[in-house]
Amino acid sequence: GIKDPNRIVANDDYIVAMTENGFDYEGYGDFLGGIVIIDAKTKEVLNTVEIPTHHTNIELDDVSNMAYVTNNGDNSVSRVNLA
Repeated sequence: GIKDPNRIVANDDYIVAMTENGFDYEGYGDFLGGIVIIDAKTKEVLNTVEIPTHHTNIELDDVSNMAYVTNNGDNSVSRVNLA
C-alpha cells in the first residue's frame, strides 16, 4: 500500500500515487515500484507505470497532463503522460 500521503498528487482529472517501492527506506532494495494513475472523477485505476530506478518525488504539470518523477538512483527525471 501507499505508506506516505505526501507522495500523492492530484489535479481535476488525475490522482497520481507513488507505490511503496518508490520510497527511500534504508534496506529496501531494487526500487521496482512506480506510480499509479487514478481517474479523479470515477476513482478507477487507469494505469500502473513501473519506474525501475530509485524514485522519491512526483509532481504534476496540469497543462500538459504529465507527471514528473525524480530518479535519485541515476540523477534523472521520468516524464509520464497521464492521458
